Amino acid sequence: MLEITEKEIINNRGQIRAILGSILNDSVLVRVCLGNQPEEYSSIMLSIDDKHRIITFDELHPIDGHYIISKGARFTINTRNSGVETRFSSKVKEIGIEDGVHFYKLKWPKELIYSQKRAAFRVPTTQDFSGEVEFTSAEGLLINKAKGRLQDISATGFGGLVANDSLELGKNYKAILFFQKTPPINAVVEIKFLGISGSRGTRRFGAVFVSVEGGTSKIPGLVNRIERDLIRRGSL
Repeated sequence: MLEITEKEIINNRGQIRAILGSILNDSVLVRVCLGNQPEEYSSIMLSIDDKHRIITFDELHPIDGHYIISKGARFTINTRNSGVETRFSSKVKEIGIEDGVHFYKLKWPKELIYSQKRAAFRVPTTQDFSGEVEFTSAEGLLINKAKGRLQDISATGFGGLVANDSLELGKNYKAILFFQKTPPINAVVEIKFLGISGSRGTRRFGAVFVSVEGGTSKIPGLVNRIERDLIRRGSL
């Protein structure tokens, strides 16, 4: 289990704006509780109006949640973005509809409860985002039995299973990550962990990104998509 920092209460308007902006820009799925009810619904932030201090959210899913909302209802929002957990409460200022889909305008929160992990948050791969990795040497030569199966990924690295004795601890390799529903990712990685050789001819490995072709900014977006898929499946 990764350690996390102590929960921090954010009440600075600029900091609140920056955190909400990150949730908006990354299209992070949020979990919503209404009042004191235990049921959770999902939504996505649609816009931020800093001038008028309004946040707009998309229609709740399942739709049952929409029918118990009224003006002044209290939303409690929980979300996780690349290992950062954010929680805040606000009241509904306006309920609207556009193109047959409802939306909710909420008052700007007075404070956020913000918890950040000390290490990068690693998510397990899912059925829709199953992946494989192929390692090559620094010279670009294919290593014998160097194809592996990905089991998890974070903004800074990934882990999985690979054939026994195909990788060396502490060595850099060129790697191609193949995921369903996303283009291959070319990177240079360093092997940071190798497990005990298993009887089935495989062992666990852990690698960190040294560099990523096209920049590392594409990795957090992939992690977020897998994270949202896990939330939809009720696995996170």
